[in-house]
Amino acid sequence: KMEGTVKLNVVGEGVSFEGHTVVVPSVSVGNVGQIAIDIILNTFLDSSFRRVGFLSSDLILPTAGTGAILGANMLNTSIEIWQNKEQKITIIQQRAPAIKNHNRIWAKTLQQWIKSQKFERVILLASADSARQISTHDYNIVSEQQFLLKYFFTNTNNTKNNEGVERLRKNGFVEFDEQSIETSFKQTGFIVAFINECKQGETPLEMLTVFCGGGLAIGQSLKMVESLASYLQLQGEQQSVQGRVQWKVPSWLYEQTLAPLGIY
Repeated sequence: KMEGTVKLNVVGEGVSFEGHTVVVPSVSVGNVGQIAIDIILNTFLDSSFRRVGFLSSDLILPTAGTGAILGANMLNTSIEIWQNKEQKITIIQQRAPAIKNHNRIWAKTLQQWIKSQKFERVILLASADSARQISTHDYNIVSEQQFLLKYFFTNTNNTKNNEGVERLRKNGFVEFDEQSIETSFKQTGFIVAFINECKQGETPLEMLTVFCGGGLAIGQSLKMVESLASYLQLQGEQQSVQGRVQWKVPSWLYEQTLAPLGIY
């Protein structure tokens, strides 16, 4: 099969994506992107983000369950769309993987849908196997700050002009050498394919990556959340202590290491 379909189901009226920044997780090692987004949604729920729709695709495994959002009596599905209308930030939360051998097709289908909705920029939350830290410089960074964090922009002009880059660097990010991207994500078919599709489709992509091991990488996910919130200057009525946001981590992260089979 060489192409897939994607359908948007909107909740409510007046939902628009034009001119928005869209944040997309990669379903990859440590589930960092997905966990980071759930932490953001739990922390900023009601004060700034609300669920505005769902995406359905014949390329993604069907999933349904509850408990992803603390205190919210809602059914969660494979792909949900959340939005901060004031800041023009849209989040796509993907809770299920693509069907086997269809990551590249999903990358193409998602990029085409994003472009059709006239999003202004795309931020991909990615994770890579820490065993693929390939340079001495990488290991030196890890020894100094615990986590290896890298950013990559398809539009190199953004690296120079984007005022958020300095905030990323303050959070410990270094620039990704484009030559090492394919090696770093060798076991993750979606990420490299999505980068290539965004390049070909002239969709500006900004990728934030954390290197981690297997299992649920909660520590790395929290670091990703803090970095993303700083990068996008997320605003909301969240709890803070001494100026630091008190992130709300969903309880399910501590109760299990794998999603219950019953949700598939």
